[in-house]
Amino acid sequence: MKSLFVTVLLFCLTLCATVGNYHYINSTAEHMHALIEELPSPDDDACPDAITSLEEEWQSHAPRIGLTVEFRTLDRVTEQLALLYECACHGDVFGYYNALALLRDAIDDMRRLECLSVSNIF
Repeated sequence: MKSLFVTVLLFCLTLCATVGNYHYINSTAEHMHALIEELPSPDDDACPDAITSLEEEWQSHAPRIGLTVEFRTLDRVTEQLALLYECACHGDVFGYYNALALLRDAIDDMRRLECLSVSNIF
């Protein structure tokens, strides 16, 4: 009887951790998307500073996200943020918007496998 209780308890803890992780990853991704939407145009002098604060926000969440999201995806987000910053500093408008689109895609990839669905189980 004790083993059944421990098994049920461990199952409940695992389920709670999974739901908590789902919520954390998705809320962080939503927050990052909101911050991306608030970025000024690359012609604005405040753009590099806004990207720096976006990068600092990302770096504050990256260690916890890295517990469940693969390194390649985390690295992609970090690389696109660095590219976005460099394009903004050098006035490369095409590169800026390209890096912005790839950053959005990297954040969406981070969320894709962290959703609760039957297809992700199998």
